[in-house]
Amino acid sequence: MHDTCSTHQLGGTLDAVVTRADSGCPERVDVLDVGLSDHHLLHWSVDASRPAPTTTVTYCRAWRRLDFDDFRTRLSSSRLCQPNDWPDDVDEMAAVYDVELTRLLDQLIPARQVWTAVH
Repeated sequence: MHDTCSTHQLGGTLDAVVTRADSGCPERVDVLDVGLSDHHLLHWSVDASRPAPTTTVTYCRAWRRLDFDDFRTRLSSSRLCQPNDWPDDVDEMAAVYDVELTRLLDQLIPARQVWTAVH
């Protein structure tokens, strides 16, 4: 605590400015006698600004709206259910799986962007 002067007409410090260690100490605390009480007024400035929140973007789908029968029908006619059209390489097959499922889901329940503020 930084003691500046008496805050009471009879002497002594009855009022104090207390801050957390990580918030820093006010640069200056003024002690003003405004004549309304036997206590003096403490006046100081505080940096109350906050950093702008960071936003993240995620994608989500309305899974409850998925028509399973329609999905099943479209899936059965997709490349995923055509073994003669499958690539031999496992990485290529994984890419086909990803592309085909995304295409089907985009037709049935399109993904939408959701912006979330992180403080």
